[in-house]
Amino acid sequence: MSWTTPTTRSFNDLITAGIWNTDLVANLIELRGGGLSISGQGANKIPYAISGTQLGTSSGLTFDGSSLTIAPTAKFYLDSGVDSYIKETSNDRIEVFTGGALSFGVTGSAVYVIATGRVYLDGGSDTYLSEAVANNIDLVAGGTTSLRVAATGATLSGDLNVGTTSNFSWVSKSHNTVYQAASDGFVIFSGGLESTTTMTIYSDASNPPTTARAYTSVHAAGVDVWFMSIMSPVKKGDYWKATSTDAPLVNFLYWVPMGVNG
Repeated sequence: MSWTTPTTRSFNDLITAGIWNTDLVANLIELRGGGLSISGQGANKIPYAISGTQLGTSSGLTFDGSSLTIAPTAKFYLDSGVDSYIKETSNDRIEVFTGGALSFGVTGSAVYVIATGRVYLDGGSDTYLSEAVANNIDLVAGGTTSLRVAATGATLSGDLNVGTTSNFSWVSKSHNTVYQAASDGFVIFSGGLESTTTMTIYSDASNPPTTARAYTSVHAAGVDVWFMSIMSPVKKGDYWKATSTDAPLVNFLYWVPMGVNG
């Protein structure tokens, strides 16, 4: 049994049992049994109207019962086929177009926006990240550019406010002992001097350090004891040592780190 195209009938035509069975019964059975052929039909293809009276199928859109598949580089429109859509422009690269222009894209390892595009942090109002100028990243808050970062440095338009928690501390140390600075910091050395006593703070990359950064001394016989203080900055990673001659009266020796690892 197969589909038979019905013959056009006129008023007063005699419809015999054979005509009835062929034009109506047999064709209904054929339709019910899946014998209707759709132009371009195939497994998993989705039919659609190609005219007012005909159905066809798309090779770019399929459905296997669980997954809907669209052909590579085909467009998935979000505005009834005008100019806003999603598509795979190349292998493993998905791009979103709005108004016919690229807005942003996604690859297996990155998300990117167009040059001068914005990534909003407040739902699209006035706080965002943007490359307003080539190779310059702007941080805009409340409509005002607060920070611009370039390959050569960063420009801050306002005040830089750091946290209220301080890492400042006073750490007691021993004189004539070598230490390595775990952060930038300061050495503060106070002691008593008499006769030809000298107090020196050494600091450099050597262990022990040999470069004098600060010193004071007394070169006068028979004088009373003088108490003096010296201070020197020390770079992170360098070694430092505070020394004195003639066994002076060491009042205190402090390491003051400028970081949590000091």
